[in-house]
Amino acid sequence: MAADSQPTPSKTRNRITRVILFGVVLVGIVIVASVVSFAVWRWRLRKEINFRIAAIHAAGLPVNWEELAKWPSQVPDSENAALIYTNAIAHLHADGVSDDYRFELPPRGEAPPDEMRSAVSGAVRTNRVALEIAYTAAELRRSRYPVEYLEGPNAKLPHLAGLKQLVKLLNCEAILKADAGDAHGAAKAIETSLNAAQSLDNEPILISQLVSASLLTLSCQSLERILCRSPLDDETLGQIGQPLISAEATNRFVMGLIGERALDGEFIRLAQDDVKRMITIANQGSSDEEKAELPSRNPGIGWRFLGIFERGRNFFLRGMETNILIVAAKPPASLFLTNETDELETQARKGFYIFSTLFLPGVSRIAARDASTRASLNTAISAVAVERWRLTHHGAIPDLLKDLVPSFLPAVPIDPFDGQPLRFKKLPTGYVIYSIGADRQDDGGKEKPPRSVQIPRDQRNRFDITFTVER
Repeated sequence: MAADSQPTPSKTRNRITRVILFGVVLVGIVIVASVVSFAVWRWRLRKEINFRIAAIHAAGLPVNWEELAKWPSQVPDSENAALIYTNAIAHLHADGVSDDYRFELPPRGEAPPDEMRSAVSGAVRTNRVALEIAYTAAELRRSRYPVEYLEGPNAKLPHLAGLKQLVKLLNCEAILKADAGDAHGAAKAIETSLNAAQSLDNEPILISQLVSASLLTLSCQSLERILCRSPLDDETLGQIGQPLISAEATNRFVMGLIGERALDGEFIRLAQDDVKRMITIANQGSSDEEKAELPSRNPGIGWRFLGIFERGRNFFLRGMETNILIVAAKPPASLFLTNETDELETQARKGFYIFSTLFLPGVSRIAARDASTRASLNTAISAVAVERWRLTHHGAIPDLLKDLVPSFLPAVPIDPFDGQPLRFKKLPTGYVIYSIGADRQDDGGKEKPPRSVQIPRDQRNRFDITFTVER
């Protein structure tokens, strides 16, 4: 009886066979489910990318280098101020204005030291032809520099260095003319400097917009020094006020981010669709030690089906959409929205979105730079309005910026760092208009010290963004 209860060999084999068949079926189901899930994921990923690209196109914006080369629009040569500035740059001499201490603007209200005056006078004199060419662009408001966008990340921007030197020369000439009592000539130099900075407004490259912001800030500082030396007539103040207002109304960093999305997004696409070309582009400008080995051919359809870099491209496009919306909000709103970019950076790291980690810009820094540039422009706009008010009140200074509304200002400009009206203080011999600056602390109109002044680390950022006129 006990022997009959033992399983026979045939029953044992059948049981093992059923277990194996069940395992095979289960594995097959898992494989099929995984393949289907992956295929659905790839379909949804491709659909999402196409949706994002369609939305960008619907907004009339570029998504690749070819489209970027045609955007925002071509400018006829007869209307293109960039061609005039490029010609001026071509006439600059190598011994023009450098970045050394001799060319740092003198403290407000002070004449340039003899060494600086000599160096600057020589540079201005040597580059007289370039400056005169730049002045002829005064009536042109459209610009497009000859950038080869089809080169992608390797597109050359030689005009940026030249434009920086040209604007420095214009600001130096403004200081020299103001010291010589030629207030009108000084104002003309500042106006030309502002126009030259704005010739980059439609250049869809982030570094170009950062340079533009720096040049606008420099021009505002020079205007401050001129107004400390002598008053300007109402017509001249009105002329110099227009480019200030125009510059403040421009959301330049949105333009830069739109271009960066097209430049870097296309590069990521190449990593998915044309690896050989992507590596070739990446190797350009790299040292021999840094260059990656070029494959003999592109990976096949299996590589593209995996969608590794397409996944990264989708995340990049989503991140750039968020960044553009943040910057488009303008400060102070953009400053408070930058926590969204911190979350994006965290997702990029945790999700191993390698290219997104490399290419997504630090929008918190861009928003802060935008705010500081707008603060400089708004304080300068307000100072021009104060000076116009003084001309009609026998040199008196208004008690409040509200006194300028509506005759000289449509409204009191806001402080980009907190959304409040700009601060205004009367001084014993003038006034100061200021923004609380990046530390968001009201330091009472404390000016930023010159670079040459050594200050404790904890005090480096304890200053406001000021426009002070003592005259």
